[in-house]
Amino acid sequence: MAGRQKVEVEVVICEQINGMVIEIKKKYSKKKKAALKQQAVAMQAAVRKAEKNAG
Repeated sequence: MAGRQKVEVEVVICEQINGMVIEIKKKYSKKKKAALKQQAVAMQAAVRKAEKNAG
């Protein structure tokens, strides 16, 4: 059960990151885009790290 919940949470996080990327593409200047993209990449890295630790 816990494993399934974890997967669902990961899917939600991925959707949020993808949503952020889409919003970033719509809204921001190039300089700000770069900073926000780095942030999104950092979030993805953190998610992967958490998966490794949990896995």
